This record gives sequence, structure tokens and C-alpha cells, in this order.
Amino acid sequence: MNTKIKIAVVDDDESVHDILRYFYRDSDLAEITHSFTNPHHVLEEAPKLDFDLCFLDIRLPCMSGITVAQMLGHKPVIFLTGSEDKLKEALELNPIDVITKPFTRERLDQGLHKAAKLISECIEYAVFNVAESHKKVKIYLPDILF
Repeated sequence: MNTKIKIAVVDDDESVHDILRYFYRDSDLAEITHSFTNPHHVLEEAPKLDFDLCFLDIRLPCMSGITVAQMLGHKPVIFLTGSEDKLKEALELNPIDVITKPFTRERLDQGLHKAAKLISECIEYAVFNVAESHKKVKIYLPDILF
């Protein structure tokens, strides 16, 4: 991957933000571009923000990280959590990863490598059923006009 992953961090614990900024201050893999301690602020700003991935705490005050992930819609998420009570619900959202606190740089990097692969994948074609036929046809996605 040629460019760094731009990360928005949403966690009510300021020390998590400090640790993540420290880990990725000189990284070739990722950079922390946005930090939020209040989930409402990230949702207000999200349409204007440029980020590839969200590090998102599952347990946030006044709003669940799961709700935030649903409201962010298409943005890839790596959940960070110190509790296990909402893991099943979080996994149902199909996050890139779920990393438990306390975490290590190596464990975060594992999740980021998965994210980098998914973010940089480029689908050249897909197979579709065309006009209710029973035959599969390759259609190159750049050739589809809306």
C-alpha cells in the first residue's frame, strides 16, 4: 500500500488517544487524523472528515460504539474494547477486527494490516445474473454507467 491509512479514533478515554498517537506518530502504515472523545461529535463531523478507518470503543458514554458504527455506515471499523458484554453484537456488524484493551502495538498492527488489504483491494470485475438468465456473465465494473 502506497499511502497511510487515515484513522479516526473514537474513545472516551483520553489516554487511549495518547497511546495511539504515540504508536503511529512516525508510522509508514497509519496516521491518526481525527480524535473524538464524544460519539456525538464524530457523527456531526463525519460527512466532512477524510478518514479510511475508525478505531471505535464499544462502550462509550451516552451512545454505544455499536450504534456509532451503524451510523457511520460504510466506514470500516476496528473495535477497541475493555469489556466482553457487547462482543457478540459488535461481531454482527462485521468489523475488520475487535481488539481488546489493554492492547499492544503489534496487535493493532495486525488489525491495520487486515484493514490495509481490504481498503486497497480493487475489484476489476464481478459476476452477475443478467436479465434473469441462468448464465453468468463477466461485467467489468468500470464499464457500468449509471
